[in-house]
Amino acid sequence: MERHISLAAIRDVAVLFPGDLHELATFLLKARDARDREANAQNPRTIQKSRPTLHGLAAHYSQVTDISRDHVERMLVEAGFDLGAVVEFDPADSANAVGQHPLK
Repeated sequence: MERHISLAAIRDVAVLFPGDLHELATFLLKARDARDREANAQNPRTIQKSRPTLHGLAAHYSQVTDISRDHVERMLVEAGFDLGAVVEFDPADSANAVGQHPLK
C-alpha cells in the first residue's frame, strides 16, 4: 500500500459530511508547517517537516467530534487506505506554497 497520500486522495471521504477529513487534514498540514518554520528558524542546522498519518488524522478527528477513533479508522480502511500512510499537500498546492504564511 502507498505510504504517502495527497490531500486530494481523501477529498471524498465523509464521516459527518463530505470533505470533513480533507478540511481537518488541510488545517493540520498548515498548522504543522507554521510550527515547523518556527522550530527550523531556531535551529537552522536541523530541518523539520511534520506530517500526520491517517491514523493520526483519525485521532485528531475523534478528539474534535467525539466520534470514536476506531469508527473513523474503519471508514478509512473500508475506503482502501493504509492507516500508516503519511498525508501530504497536493503536489500543485506545494508548488504554490500553500500554508507558507508566517506565524504571528
